[in-house]
Amino acid sequence: MRCKLGLIFLAATILILSIPTTIATDLQPLATKTWQQGGTDTYSNGVWAGDLDRDGLIEIVSAGYRYKPSTDRHEACLRIYRYITSADSWMGEGARKWASPTGDIFCMDVAVGDVDKDGELEIVTVGYFYDGSTWRYQLKAWFKARGNRAPTIENTRNDLYTELTRPSRVVIGDVDDDGQNEVVTVGYCWPSSLGHTAGYLGIFGYTEASGFTPEHQYWAGHTTYKYFFMDVAVGDVDNDGETEIVCAGYNNNDQGLLYIYRWDGSTLSIEGWSVFTVDGYDTDAYRVVAGDVDNDGECEIVVAGRLFGTGSFIRVYRWDGSTLTTEHTYTYTADECSLYGLDVGDVDDDGQTEIATAYYYGTFIGDYYCYVRVYRWDGSTWTEEDAYGPWTVDGVNTYLYDLVVYDADQDGEQEIVVTGNNMDGYAYIRMFDA
Repeated sequence: MRCKLGLIFLAATILILSIPTTIATDLQPLATKTWQQGGTDTYSNGVWAGDLDRDGLIEIVSAGYRYKPSTDRHEACLRIYRYITSADSWMGEGARKWASPTGDIFCMDVAVGDVDKDGELEIVTVGYFYDGSTWRYQLKAWFKARGNRAPTIENTRNDLYTELTRPSRVVIGDVDDDGQNEVVTVGYCWPSSLGHTAGYLGIFGYTEASGFTPEHQYWAGHTTYKYFFMDVAVGDVDNDGETEIVCAGYNNNDQGLLYIYRWDGSTLSIEGWSVFTVDGYDTDAYRVVAGDVDNDGECEIVVAGRLFGTGSFIRVYRWDGSTLTTEHTYTYTADECSLYGLDVGDVDDDGQTEIATAYYYGTFIGDYYCYVRVYRWDGSTWTEEDAYGPWTVDGVNTYLYDLVVYDADQDGEQEIVVTGNNMDGYAYIRMFDA
């Protein structure tokens, strides 16, 4: 009997420890939109917010994919919504889905910008598809007319850099400082000379007439270990007046990767790099951003990701052009904690820059919850300013894959916008107000 009581007590203790404690702060959910494309399981991987069609109203763009049972394949999806504050409702402003005739296709991320400098914004999606023998990358450029109109396709590039080219993130910026924007994407590929996966970096020019033109494609690898690039940021990270490309990822030796590149229009140079672990734990770097996070007038690099079996980390770096210095490392201890949401901005409108993060977390009993946390780094002190969680979408296991800081409801204050999917197969966008 005593043994049975002990087992009951142990089980009850594990159950209690597995139920996260709700955090109550000024950070609160503002609105949530869920959807299924065609009534089937749908997944959202990337999110962007801004005045997409230049009508003075803010749109939110989601990129992802859905499963189609009739073909037993995945199709790529693009969704555009606008949140109407006065009615506390969402308006759809366009949707597209597209398939590959040869196999699965996945849309992994979205970026928006005036890529070809024609005065109009392009939507750029990145992903990959199976061509019947290998995986190829796909870049698409879309244009959305003003109002409630679905985006129209401008150009598509389906190509193969090496075997198994699978990009996962994309940004837009003038990375060679020539006055023209480039499309920069990262992921991984399989160079035959290496014999296993390597990090992939692709730099593309774009015009509506010519489409996507590769300026440079590159793989970063190791003779022994497999490399995977998970995210990319662009900015003047060494404050020398020139733009750098920063790639973050991991290898299969349980180490995080951080590479800093300079593309001058003809030569790609590695300025600096770090292969690292945090506090001795197995480390995966999932996200990277560049920005002046401590308000000192200079740009820092913020990297975040997962510590296997332990939780997540956020690390702030300073790169001066020759030395990469760790300014601060923060770890959050929680088993199965995957941090995929990262951005910087004045979240609480106090005139200071914050680091906004979001992640999903698995408990001992197999439940998955999400959290949003906001931090402040002033150059010497790290402070958690706000947090909200645990939360789910529709009360079932929920996963989160991207985050952006923007005034999405046009109230003059910044919101945190996140995206992902839940176990019931619904994609979602959720906004938080601080």
